[in-house]
Amino acid sequence: MNHIQKLFTEHPNDTDNPQGYWKHGIFAFTNCVVLIWYCLLGIIHSVFPFVFKFSTSSAIIRSYRKLVLSDRHLPELEKCGFNRDGSLNKTFVDTEYNKVSGGTHTPKI
Repeated sequence: MNHIQKLFTEHPNDTDNPQGYWKHGIFAFTNCVVLIWYCLLGIIHSVFPFVFKFSTSSAIIRSYRKLVLSDRHLPELEKCGFNRDGSLNKTFVDTEYNKVSGGTHTPKI
């Protein structure tokens, strides 16, 4: 029983700001349902650009903000080039941007 319980509680408690099983589950579920909804709106927007302007991008930004403010995702943020406060790490961005652009452009951040 202890091993099974650990499977369900290890991840929610494995950060600097631990959560319980239910709190983590409700947050993950609602965040995903909201993002799925806005992704569907984004598909509609791709065909009809005059509807749902910025709806999907705004939902992604709100979701990102919640994740940053939860203080639970620092390793992921750093891996993706963000600082603890959610701002972009300029050195990381320059390096990654140069890989993509061949060093011919300067990113606008």
